[in-house]
Amino acid sequence: MNRFIIILSVLITSFVLPKEAFSQISAEELVKQGRIYEDDGKDKEALKFYKQAAELNNPEGMFLYGDLLRLRSGNDNDKKEGYKWIEKAANAGYEEAIPIVGWIYFYGNTVWERDYSKALPYLIKAADYDAESSLLLGKMYFYGLGVEQDYNQALNYLLKSEYKWGETNYLLTQCYVLGLGTEPNQEKAEKYWNALVNDSMSDALFCIGHSFYYGILTKQDYEQAVKYLQQSADKNYWPAQFLLSKCYRFGRGVKQDITKANELLEKAKYGDYDALLVSKLMKDN
Repeated sequence: MNRFIIILSVLITSFVLPKEAFSQISAEELVKQGRIYEDDGKDKEALKFYKQAAELNNPEGMFLYGDLLRLRSGNDNDKKEGYKWIEKAANAGYEEAIPIVGWIYFYGNTVWERDYSKALPYLIKAADYDAESSLLLGKMYFYGLGVEQDYNQALNYLLKSEYKWGETNYLLTQCYVLGLGTEPNQEKAEKYWNALVNDSMSDALFCIGHSFYYGILTKQDYEQAVKYLQQSADKNYWPAQFLLSKCYRFGRGVKQDITKANELLEKAKYGDYDALLVSKLMKDN
């Protein structure tokens, strides 16, 4: 059997098999050969193998086909098709797909509508092993996004991703300063705030800028907000590009510059930031 697989691998990596030959290969082998092509940068060939595996109801094939479609295609229809296959993989129990479906429904984008109620079950399933899913659940309960606002639940999920995301530390600081879902605790609040301000990652820099912009946990200071938002935006973090565009549009902490504001807004759109929220900037201050 091993000898057969070795010979088959040599043949397949030399040329793409005709369609009728796929039926003689197991889904697992199709996935394996697809990975060989993808690792070699031959995405079109890889997609053929992944698609065949997906159509044989192989969860890994479903995920790899969908993931490659959404990441490598510039075509909106292909991206939407990719998301559908990833969701099928998640529903078939493929662990790697589950948090991604939760993220997709939470954030939404130009080809996939945001739906917090659909995001919820996937994020709950993934929360025990995926830090971003825990953070997103924490945000949902903290802000009441698609669920009833519940600071106890928010704190529970946020603690599962503590120190792993700047935004987690930002929200945990607010919980312990304001006593949201717990008793106020200055020591813990300082611990998470210090972790935030010593973090140079883009999301942490954004949270500090957000704090200064809105006067949350600190005195409102637009100039300081611009300082941190610019650092985050330079790392292509689209929420920072979005908020920084407001600074330039309304002249907050920086000289008003509508052209610069629009440039930042376009960059935020390319980051798949919610289209409705971005368009609302034109009339929201």
